[in-house]
Amino acid sequence: MSTLAIVLISVLGGALTTGGTIWAVQSNHDKNTAQTTGVIEAIAKLESSIDQAEAKAIRNLTETDLLAVPCSAEFINGIDDKEGHGTLLCRELFCRMNRQGEGKGSEATECAAISNMLNSEIMVSECMKFWDDGTLVAGGNGINTNSKYAQCLSIYGKNK
Repeated sequence: MSTLAIVLISVLGGALTTGGTIWAVQSNHDKNTAQTTGVIEAIAKLESSIDQAEAKAIRNLTETDLLAVPCSAEFINGIDDKEGHGTLLCRELFCRMNRQGEGKGSEATECAAISNMLNSEIMVSECMKFWDDGTLVAGGNGINTNSKYAQCLSIYGKNK
């Protein structure tokens, strides 16, 4: 075989190999692009459903119907509220309802302050039941830490 024939076979073989490789890569790229497009469309549909569900949840959390019972006159005046925390519960729920929706409305610190006030009121009303049970140390030098009152305060203090 002559040198010219070897060169021609090598060039043709190299050209066919290069062309075949380019065609295979391009074909594979087109398939990947089609798959990627399908995945992107599926993600877009999923995001749309998630956005719709989130909007529905926010709308449900901001419905004033949620306040119908705790903000009713009967509840606030203590007829339906046996513990007597009606006004604070109504205020806290109203605050939290206004907390929903892109950060507009009440701030978290405002709702937390109302909640803390309600919790403190409950703690005082529950623990004061034990005030006369040997709470004070003889001589008036502080609170007896073994008394039911001190234990009640300790329990509420641990659950902050």
